Amino acid sequence: MEPALHLCPLFRHLQPDAAEALLGGLSCQVVHFRNKQLIYDELRFRQELGIVLEGKVEVLKILDSGKKVILNTLAPGGIFGVSAVFSDEREFVTTLQARSNARVLFLGEALLLELFERDKQVLIHYLQFVNRRIRFLNRRVECFAHEQIALRLMVFLRQLQEEQNGSECVHLPFSRTQLADYLGVSRGSLYRTLKNLEKNRTLQLKGEIAYFNP
Repeated sequence: MEPALHLCPLFRHLQPDAAEALLGGLSCQVVHFRNKQLIYDELRFRQELGIVLEGKVEVLKILDSGKKVILNTLAPGGIFGVSAVFSDEREFVTTLQARSNARVLFLGEALLLELFERDKQVLIHYLQFVNRRIRFLNRRVECFAHEQIALRLMVFLRQLQEEQNGSECVHLPFSRTQLADYLGVSRGSLYRTLKNLEKNRTLQLKGEIAYFNP
């Protein structure tokens, strides 16, 4: 049984066992990846949708300078590869690597079309997911539009606050080191910025929780 399938946005309308039953008879492939193993990069990728079944997967952008920017971290149930399927492009826009030992279910175009035929609600969820990805990327662009690290950080934290129902304390999805990669800044610059924001009483960061001062 694959409980992570129930966490996948495509199958959220189904009971845990029903998601696996829907895939029954389809020649799906499950691939195991070691921690830090490359899954996709710009020129080496499958034209398939990936669903994380176990472990975590990082979505990265490698800049021309060689700097690594974390775009997202996918937990079990997470989806990647939307830009790879139903596309005639021969390049992938990001790099993906396992952040821990991971298992991934791959679905090619033919299998996805079969799923859409079997359950039209899966197609609706797929289109909704694509829409959310576009909005997510727009928010990332909004974040990177600021040159000042403090502004970039505060935009990101306010976005998290909105996602977390406007709470005055925001739970960070990763460590400070990973936050630096996510924001595309050096660790030293981020730490200095955090210290200044705390000194100015703009916010306080305790562990992986940020508190906004009124």
